Amino acid sequence: MSIIYAQIYFPCHSNGLKQIDGFLGFAWSETNPSGLASVEWRHSWEIAKSSRFKDRLLRYNAEDCQALEVLTSAILHLGPSHSGELTGSGPDHAVVHAEMLPHKTMWPKFSSAIVEFEQANKAARWDYQRDRIYVRSSKRIRKTANMLHRDLRRKQKINKLALIPDKPPCPKCGSTGQGPYRLTKMLLYDLNFGKNSLKKWVVEYRFPLPWCGHCRIRHGLPKGCWPGINCGRNLIAYVVYQCVELYVPQLTVKRGLARLFDLHFGTIAQIHRLKGRAADFYRETHRRIFDRIVRGSLVHVDETRANVGGKAAYVWVFTNLHEVAFLYSDSRDSEIAKATLTEFHGVLVSDFYSGYDSIACPQ
Repeated sequence: MSIIYAQIYFPCHSNGLKQIDGFLGFAWSETNPSGLASVEWRHSWEIAKSSRFKDRLLRYNAEDCQALEVLTSAILHLGPSHSGELTGSGPDHAVVHAEMLPHKTMWPKFSSAIVEFEQANKAARWDYQRDRIYVRSSKRIRKTANMLHRDLRRKQKINKLALIPDKPPCPKCGSTGQGPYRLTKMLLYDLNFGKNSLKKWVVEYRFPLPWCGHCRIRHGLPKGCWPGINCGRNLIAYVVYQCVELYVPQLTVKRGLARLFDLHFGTIAQIHRLKGRAADFYRETHRRIFDRIVRGSLVHVDETRANVGGKAAYVWVFTNLHEVAFLYSDSRDSEIAKATLTEFHGVLVSDFYSGYDSIACPQ
């Protein structure tokens, strides 16, 4: 397969040995032979010990080897690439080399006296070419490009006005704090989930932000707002769902928010910060899930390799069949599982990885 895939294209519907060798003229003695049928023959032979099944299985394996030999011979007879010539393993199997095929394209051939410009043009494709490359652009193109990079600071339509005139007590000491109590304005950008709709939702909050001299903090931020960010929880949940559950790249999520909801983020880093905010918010929930799993009577645990930023890492998964929690680790060292299940006294279900043997519980 490593030799054929994306390099040799037989006139077949798949790269299966049966399809390719059928094209090359080889035929099996069995009707519709397959690997699944060979498993059935083996099972039947183990039960009945009949030589009929054994002979069919041996004949099938031998014919598989012959078919592979036919395919190998056909590949070895493929001639080297020549200018427009056809080569092949026989008179009926002509071979056309891909580099000799006429290429049809909707774009005219680009030529330039500067070789580097031709290389840049080959690398430019579709949206990337329109969004990133501007050589002597007109005023109209520059204006369009600037409109694509608008941010949240421009004037927005307010869907709801939330006025909070009360002076909130300090969350640490309970005092009302010191003045002045001038109302603070803040725009919260969010999404509104309807029964059959999803739309942009902007809320303007007006609230006091008193200063607590004893704790030396400002307090009074509305419950729907998070410190240092003007995005609502529905918007953050939508971003996390797109990135984590649907595996959508963050750049695609950023463009989708701009096109569908007119929510413009300057950089991908802002999308990444929303994920971090969600992780901080649900950290306590994550801890409580682990506590319930450890206090239970059954845990299934496994680990899998992951690629994080081009670096190999591992993700551990723990579940009691009702709840599931994940842990990130730089290595496959079982200490993370051992530390997590220190107080677990139920039954542990795992594979045969020896790292689980050190956990003191029935397995």
